[in-house]
Formats: sequence, C-alpha cells, structure tokens
Amino acid sequence: MNKKSMSLCETTQAQPLLLGVTDLCRLLGISRATYFTQKAAGRIGPLELKFGKKLLLRRAEIEAWVAAGCPTRRQWQWKGGGV
Repeated sequence: MNKKSMSLCETTQAQPLLLGVTDLCRLLGISRATYFTQKAAGRIGPLELKFGKKLLLRRAEIEAWVAAGCPTRRQWQWKGGGV
C-alpha cells in the first residue's frame, strides 16, 4: 500500500460513516437531553436510521446539515446519497 492509500484507510477508520446519538452529541457539543429536546421540537434536520434499538445518523448528512446552517427538519432536504 502506498502512503496515500494508507492515509485514506486511516482516515476512514477514524471517522465512521454512521454516528450513534452519543457520538453525534459529542461532535455537536450538546448533551443527549438537548438533542432529544431539539429533535422533538423539529429543530434537528437529519433523520435517524434505526438498527435494532440503536439510533444512528449519517456523518455526511450531519456535516451537510451543519454547513447549511442547521435548518429545521421541515426545511432540511439532504441531497446526498448512499450511507
């Protein structure tokens, strides 16, 4: 493997494609209570994916949502695809 390929692999391992609520809250700098309060009020745009009992969110969608200024769920439309 060359250095560029190795770097890509290391980056991918360090940044998962899907985030749990706890990891998302750490990334956004908010508490879990704030997350669930804001979600219930419709202020969190990205939708969760449910795997069993675990709630996950797409990292790419979260990054795009923040870059767009954190619009409400009603205003948010993610144009990404895949995971």
